[in-house]
Amino acid sequence: MTARFDFAYINPGFDNFVSVEQKIKEGFKVVIVIENGLQREDNFYTTQFYPFSVFIFKRRIKQYNKMKNLVKLAPHLVRSQKVFYPDYSSLGKYYAIIADYFFENTYQFKSQTISKGTRSIFSNLRMTASRGIYFQEYTINISRFYIEMLKYFREIGVEILVNHSFKIDDEKLILADAEKEIQVSQIVLGNNLQKNIYEFSTGAPRKFSMFVNNPIGNFRFKEENGYLQVEPESDSVSYSKGELIALVESYFQLNFEEVKAKKKNIFQFSLDALSSLFTSINKGLPCAFDNADFGDMFELCREKFDLAKQCGINFPEFQVLFHRYGEGIDEMIEMAYEKINERRDSQSIWADVESEFQKKYEWKI
Repeated sequence: MTARFDFAYINPGFDNFVSVEQKIKEGFKVVIVIENGLQREDNFYTTQFYPFSVFIFKRRIKQYNKMKNLVKLAPHLVRSQKVFYPDYSSLGKYYAIIADYFFENTYQFKSQTISKGTRSIFSNLRMTASRGIYFQEYTINISRFYIEMLKYFREIGVEILVNHSFKIDDEKLILADAEKEIQVSQIVLGNNLQKNIYEFSTGAPRKFSMFVNNPIGNFRFKEENGYLQVEPESDSVSYSKGELIALVESYFQLNFEEVKAKKKNIFQFSLDALSSLFTSINKGLPCAFDNADFGDMFELCREKFDLAKQCGINFPEFQVLFHRYGEGIDEMIEMAYEKINERRDSQSIWADVESEFQKKYEWKI
């Protein structure tokens, strides 16, 4: 059996999605082939809007405006995140004040100056890193954005094939796990990346996040599952265990026994690409709540939780599902109510609900 398409996108990244959207508008038949399974664990990208100098204010404001377009596509996939920027210049707090004005950061979202005497979660930082700016940034769940973009493309007529190994023979894609050939006019290869993440055995404060500009490179320190992780900004430079330990010790008064290097599959995230899609996806992505924006998410989450808590889930666990599946949480709550009549083990109920939802809508085998 041979299916014919004008374009085949193999393991596409976010930049490729702009091209997919354009080809569909032009009337071409498009297929997306993803060789392996989808990344289902949450993968967060943290914005970096804090202006380190007056010369980059204009660029940061443009980035912020693009992020606001992104929020309109799926408000529940974007969450606020305070990030610590060690800053040793006297102008740092003034940059933050000006940025707060342009980024409309008010009340709890306003910047905070951290100094030697400030009581905060930074009590374990060394003196050299205990002064800086606690600035309002945002985390974007890019793995979920990726899945929701695939669901959107499916709605507008793109063929989506997930978990299909293949070989390329001239202008044909031959799927190894199915008796099917795809004949295409053009094949476009995607741009997913492998990124090194370094994890330390020491604990870190919940939701801790810090960006640093260091002589050996730029790094993000963050908490992940209770542990401290270090993520280099550059993918082209490798670091020894000694360099990483020295880096951490230059900022933290911590005891740790080992460094584990983790390779993490990430998407080449493009704020420019996704925000540009906002003009054509004017109803939001399939998961977006109707008539709800970023500021409504917490109250909406509490409202949905009032329905779900009868099925044994606690609020932190429910928040994860709410911010992962958006409007899909309504159907998941209904599924949980059906199962609660059969058994009382809430953990297994919600695990089954999530798995069944993914199988029904998100190409899970």
